[in-house]
Amino acid sequence: MVELDFQIPSAIDPFAKANDSSGSAHQGAAEEWEEVPDHGPGYERILKDVKKDFCCNGNVVNDKELGKVIQLQGDQRKNVQAFLA
Repeated sequence: MVELDFQIPSAIDPFAKANDSSGSAHQGAAEEWEEVPDHGPGYERILKDVKKDFCCNGNVVNDKELGKVIQLQGDQRKNVQAFLA
């Protein structure tokens, strides 16, 4: 047998965040945003957290009528509503 020169990480519980008794699975992201001064979190920061939480792809585009818009892959309307609430 060949000995490996690296270690395999221990098992990761993918539902640990959801099983947290604090009430909201997204509470950590909101707490991090409080550090952003007066103007609130930037679109890129929100996009990064949403993409990570919902395992989807997305980007920020500039629309002529609406201004900056976050586009996400798939139907994420309910997820984003819960995330922002």
